[in-house]
Amino acid sequence: MAKFKSCYFIKHILCSFLLIFSSCTNLPFSTGDITPSSATTPSKTSSQFLSPIVSITPAVVTEPAEIHPLALNEGNIYKIENLSAFGSPNRYCIHSAIDTALETRFINGQVEYLLARTDFENRNIQIWDLEKEVDLQTFKIENVDSVVFSPDRRTLISFHRYGSGTLTLWDIESGNLKREVVIEPNHYYGERIIISQDGSRIAVFSCLYNAVDCRVSEFNLQTNQVSYADYFFPLYGETPPPYIYSPSGNLVSITYNNDNKLHFLDLTNHKDTILEFPFSNLNEIAMAEAVFSTMAVSSNETYIAGGAENGDIYLWDSAVGTLLKILKAHTTQRGDGWSGAIQILEFSPKSNLLLSVGYDGFTKLWDAKTGILAKEINTCHHFGGFTQDGRYLVTVGGKGIEVWGIP
Repeated sequence: MAKFKSCYFIKHILCSFLLIFSSCTNLPFSTGDITPSSATTPSKTSSQFLSPIVSITPAVVTEPAEIHPLALNEGNIYKIENLSAFGSPNRYCIHSAIDTALETRFINGQVEYLLARTDFENRNIQIWDLEKEVDLQTFKIENVDSVVFSPDRRTLISFHRYGSGTLTLWDIESGNLKREVVIEPNHYYGERIIISQDGSRIAVFSCLYNAVDCRVSEFNLQTNQVSYADYFFPLYGETPPPYIYSPSGNLVSITYNNDNKLHFLDLTNHKDTILEFPFSNLNEIAMAEAVFSTMAVSSNETYIAGGAENGDIYLWDSAVGTLLKILKAHTTQRGDGWSGAIQILEFSPKSNLLLSVGYDGFTKLWDAKTGILAKEINTCHHFGGFTQDGRYLVTVGGKGIEVWGIP
């Protein structure tokens, strides 16, 4: 990233000079709302939840104290460009995305961009400073399935699903192990953990060993207690439903039910919205491979995105569940008893820009408002994510760690 500093510094000098005579401003990506389509609004039904989602509070995103030393490329969304590439490349295209995590933190008024990356060959987790392009810290660990940064900006949390489900908390500065916590014995756990915005809860998909009573459980890091969402998820194949914490902090999920409908569940507030969907029963869904493996909610919570195993991305109006668009995004890949298409789906925290990372070797950026493909990167990435200030896209894959400027 450092080698791009000089050219971008010159660009800012020129930009400042031009301000004397005209205007020279960044053109941030529009954050306008989606206009619902004219499709008929689906009727609400109640399964285990009774009330529909009625009011959604937009997330508040704190601006950085000052502009990061790396200047951004100016212009519109179609000028997203690569600022740097460093670190060792990954050997394999089909690789787990959840063993990598991204963090933006502010130390003494300065912004730092950190990336946690698991190195399975050397059995460790590396913390990278993306601006300095250096490995800040390395944690030795035998087994890890998923990693997340704690919102306290000082702790990295790794998860190992087997046994009783073990959470390990690491101190980023010292590299020391802070503590290990076993979630609960006699359970099967999914690979992925997510952390609440306040850092108090870890959510993970779990079932009893007999593969019944499958729910999203939350582990409270302060009390060491486990609580379960009041909803039992039917498993279709071995694909757990996608679940995330929304920008307002609610635990949400997309799932099918025995009523042959697609549900958007607010598990925190016990609310259920039926999502409009072009399939009438589970057999049609299975034939179309329209089972969802990823999801995202926009920063202002006006719409929902779901990534299906057939490679399509579905966009809904979050208030009423109207289907707005279907994006033909990625091609399904198949292996030894395995298939998948989209491994990452994420909205920019500052705009309607939607990121999708596919197993097909393509990373794509979409204008979610119009459905237009804004950028396509033909490099095999297993991870992609926006920095929390929305200024950069960070990818990890065949060219190592890459940083992209977002205008």
